[in-house]
Amino acid sequence: MLQNELPFGSWRETDLDIFAKIAKGQLMFPSHFSEDIIDLLKKLLQVDENVRLGCQGADMIKKHPWFKDVDWKRVLECSIPVPEEILTRIDSAFELHYADEHQMSVVGSSAGLEELNTQEWLDGW
Repeated sequence: MLQNELPFGSWRETDLDIFAKIAKGQLMFPSHFSEDIIDLLKKLLQVDENVRLGCQGADMIKKHPWFKDVDWKRVLECSIPVPEEILTRIDSAFELHYADEHQMSVVGSSAGLEELNTQEWLDGW
């Protein structure tokens, strides 16, 4: 999610290539990733579940240095604003989806659309 790529490879690779990297534990991290995020990801992706970060509860993960600035109480209360970067990505995704929808051709009659656009039908939603 941080890089829009898979941790063990690229979406451009075959499933078999990615599986081989997973089996060998060959992680790839972009050069701009901080030491904290690399450490967090390596610990979350440990093959041995007995040493994997979080194996003794979520507090292990929450206490990792990468989350040092997270106010977990505010997260629980849902009182933290959504980061602008996430909102921008969501907007972009909706714009792409909306553009794709409008490029598709409509098959069939649109005569029934007026019936669906009535208050009685919308009340059920």
